[in-house]
Amino acid sequence: LITRSDFSLGRIFGLFVLILAAKGGILVNEKSDVCSFSSDACGTPTASSRIVGGTAAADGAWPWQVSLHRDGKHICGGSLINEQWVLCAAHCVMGYSSSRFTVYLGLYTVDQPSSHTVVGNVRNIIMYPGYSSPTSGKDASLLQLDRRVTYSAFILPICLPNASDVFTSQNSCWVTGWGYVNEGVALPSPGTLQQVQVPIISTAICAGLYSSYKITILSDMTCAGDLKGGKDSCQGDSGGPLVCKRSDGSWVQAGIVSWGVGCAEANKPGVYSRVTSFVTWIEANSNVTSSSGIGLQTFSQDLIANVSYFLDLRAGTGHWEVTLCVLMCLCLTRLFT
Repeated sequence: LITRSDFSLGRIFGLFVLILAAKGGILVNEKSDVCSFSSDACGTPTASSRIVGGTAAADGAWPWQVSLHRDGKHICGGSLINEQWVLCAAHCVMGYSSSRFTVYLGLYTVDQPSSHTVVGNVRNIIMYPGYSSPTSGKDASLLQLDRRVTYSAFILPICLPNASDVFTSQNSCWVTGWGYVNEGVALPSPGTLQQVQVPIISTAICAGLYSSYKITILSDMTCAGDLKGGKDSCQGDSGGPLVCKRSDGSWVQAGIVSWGVGCAEANKPGVYSRVTSFVTWIEANSNVTSSSGIGLQTFSQDLIANVSYFLDLRAGTGHWEVTLCVLMCLCLTRLFT
C-alpha cells in the first residue's frame, strides 16, 4: 500500500538526491523532459501545432488524437479527454460490442505505429441517449479504456469547453485525422496524420445551405469548412476532434466529426457534433470536468499505474534513473498540488 507518509517520502527523496549526486546530477538526455508532463494540463501539445504550407501534421502536434480500430482496421478518429476516456461519434461504434475495438494513442503514421504509440482495448461504450443517425443529431459516444494511459509528449488530453462557450469564425480551428484526402481517395501509405484549418460557419448560414437537401441543422450541431471548397474532413475522419485555440494558447474541443455531403465541396461545409451540447453528459459519465481534461483518481491508483508502465518501458535498457525521476515527480505532484 502506497501512502502519503512524510517520513517515507523523505527517505525516498534522500536516496533520489544521493543517486543524482553520484551521477553528477545529470539524467539521461533522451528522457530528461519526462517529468514535465503535469496531469493538470490539457490542450497543450509540446510539438509545433502545424507545418507551414503543408497538410501533414508534426509528430506530437495533436497529442489527444486517437485512431479507433475495429477488427484491426482504422475506421474513425477520436479524442483523449482524460487518462481513461475517449470522446468519439456515436455512428462509429453503433451496433458493435466493445471487444471489437482497439484505440491507438500517440499514433502518427496509421500504417506504422512507433515506439511511443500505446494501444488500448475498449472496456465500455456509452452512446448518447436517443441516437439514431448522424443527421438526426446526438452523434456522440464515450469509450472507456481498459486501463489508464500515461501522458507523454505524444499522449495528452484535449480540454473540454464550458457549456456556455461560443465558437465563431474569429477562432482558429483545426480538424485532424487519417481519413480520405478527397472523396473516394484514401490517404496514401504510410498514412501520416493530416490537419486542416477550417473556419466556423454560423448555424444560420449552414442551415440555409443544407435546406435544399431537406436536412435540418440542429442545435447540437456546428458547421465548419471553407465555403469555396477544398478544406474539409472526409470519410475515415469521423469521430475525430475539431479543436479551437484559446487566447492562452491552449486548445479546446469544439466539435466531433459527424457528417457532410461529399468532401470539401463548395457551399457544403462539414457538420460536427457541438461539444458544448454534450458537456454535461460527458462530465456525468466520464469523470472529466470542463476545461480541465482531467478525471479524478486516487494517489495510489495513479502511482501504481505509472510505476507499472515505466518499469515495463525501461526494462532492460539500463536507464533506471529515468524511472526513479518519474516516480519522484509523480509523488511530489500528487502531494503538493
